[in-house]
Amino acid sequence: MSYLDLPRIHFGGLFFTGPNTINNITPNYEASTKLEGPNNQYIPQVAGWNALGVAQWWLEECTVLSAVGPDGAAVTGGDPLIGGTVQSPSPSTPLQDGSGAALGIAKMVDLDPDQQGRSALFGVNLFVTLPNGAGFWGALSVAELRQLNARVPVGGTGSWSAVGTWMGVLQNVTWTGDISSSPLLVALKAASGLGISVRFTADLHQNNPKNLLTPGDLFCYGRMMGSFGPTQANELAQVLPGRQLAMPPAPPAAPPAANAAVILRKTPAREAVVAKAAAMAAPAPAPSPMANPGFALTRTDHSGTLLHVDLSAAFLLALQSSNPPAANGTFQASSGFQAAIYVTATQKYQPIAAGAIDFSQQYVSLPSQSKSCVLVKNAGMVTMPLTAAEATLAKTNPLALLWNGTPVLVEPATGIWADVSVSSVRMEIGGAATTSQVQVQVLQFGAPFVSTGPPVTAKLDVLDWVAPYDPNSNPQPVASTDLGIAITPPNAAGIATVTLTLNTAGNTLPPPREPLNSLAYFVYLSDLFGNPISDTVLFNKYAGTGDGTISALVWNSYTPPAQPGWGDIAAVFGAYARLYPGMKSRLDISDQATVAGFLGDIYEHMSANVNDPAYMPVTRDLQPAKVQMILSWLKQQMGSAS
Repeated sequence: MSYLDLPRIHFGGLFFTGPNTINNITPNYEASTKLEGPNNQYIPQVAGWNALGVAQWWLEECTVLSAVGPDGAAVTGGDPLIGGTVQSPSPSTPLQDGSGAALGIAKMVDLDPDQQGRSALFGVNLFVTLPNGAGFWGALSVAELRQLNARVPVGGTGSWSAVGTWMGVLQNVTWTGDISSSPLLVALKAASGLGISVRFTADLHQNNPKNLLTPGDLFCYGRMMGSFGPTQANELAQVLPGRQLAMPPAPPAAPPAANAAVILRKTPAREAVVAKAAAMAAPAPAPSPMANPGFALTRTDHSGTLLHVDLSAAFLLALQSSNPPAANGTFQASSGFQAAIYVTATQKYQPIAAGAIDFSQQYVSLPSQSKSCVLVKNAGMVTMPLTAAEATLAKTNPLALLWNGTPVLVEPATGIWADVSVSSVRMEIGGAATTSQVQVQVLQFGAPFVSTGPPVTAKLDVLDWVAPYDPNSNPQPVASTDLGIAITPPNAAGIATVTLTLNTAGNTLPPPREPLNSLAYFVYLSDLFGNPISDTVLFNKYAGTGDGTISALVWNSYTPPAQPGWGDIAAVFGAYARLYPGMKSRLDISDQATVAGFLGDIYEHMSANVNDPAYMPVTRDLQPAKVQMILSWLKQQMGSAS
């Protein structure tokens, strides 16, 4: 996707998400697991930090902070779009579609308790509005969490210490009112016939329940930076068609000390970033202000070549205090940066003439009762012109970022950057979804990778819990052949297709997975040079997590009763009421009389498109065969009641 293309709009503000955490821990699906203590309060070590969460996600107090015009020039004022609002439906900002119907609040959903590093956003609707009320809005394609990494160098709790990104495309964009007063919007509309690409960079999410009523740092709020740009042809919604710059290789880290491996039950993937952040702690300042990859895109037209660089998630944040740790959002270093090209022929870094990068003037304070923080006006993204000679060098040589003359981010020598259209799939043995296809785009120095055969190789693992079941253990990866993997050669855009096919009649499930009737598989893709693609993280036995390039949730077959009764339905509804008590207080689906009073509403939600924010169950983790059984029963009950 081309969220870096021009014209590009930068925005910033806050986001809210309050996921349920009971379902983060696989053993909680066993009905005998005790979730509450003697005082009927949820046990944090068992139920997690937000037992009553209902998976809602929205933007709050987001505004357009700056832009880059079609000519590559920065725009910080003079256009009414600067200062315009960026909104999504929320409790305080109810929004409607073009027909006047209320739009639902988006949901953030994990694929599975054994794979929480790909939290997906379903049903996001975004509105960008000028002061006169004109603007545009559209529905975002499903965006999956990528590049989940450490953000704060020392201490912190949970997701507050992390940074992650979501990417997608606004589809069927609707333009409203008179936008002629904004040259930026006029230019964006003209360039966005195929949609508008979006990137979110989220950090500083407060997941400490003690902050439930803390003004300026409320529970479940975090900081958001983002951009909009025009979608181009031959692009994948969640793939930047450009280049990745990563930290130079470092010596392998020693494994954690023995006492650091003591984990209560299974550590969720989102929480594993805390351990990663803590491991970065040191008495002396970090030698580099960078912790994570950056991205780049080069575009050439009749006027020359522009280089666009995205550093929004690359930086460590500066600490305002270390005890307790506090960060307001400013980067650990704001100046001294220089974009460069590593010329392989000379083995030297050649600074780009217009490549000086300085963020010291990009900070703006957001005083807010929800979360007071510092926003970055350009969302961590910069654009610079390349000379003709630099453009030629960049076609076959790695890009780099220097800090005070030292390389801190470098493109791999191979120039390969590859990513997948979707990073998670759902499959069902004996069901309709016995095959899945994922596209992978492979680029070399930003151009389509040329290959007569498959451009990637694959390795498959399944997560298997130890037996006999030990509640303090973590699942371990085991090699598997349960998924057949076929990969095509790339097309002219460097896009290949990966086809996954179930070739097992059923799985013997380890005890913790029996209530879910499924297993989680990880497909690890590597380029032809043997390097993992996308943001693949190999399985970490200490954190109990791993993010395969593609994660597959595979359900065993299920044959529903010929005439399902309330007992069959209650077994499913009761489990959800127990696991998601935040929803139970709104609609107790474990109670037969309550269900009987809302038959039509439940049927409408369960038969909706899975991408609809109102889809039920909100977690999207109910096996399709069981969904059909429940829909059949509901339809029968509605007929009997009429």
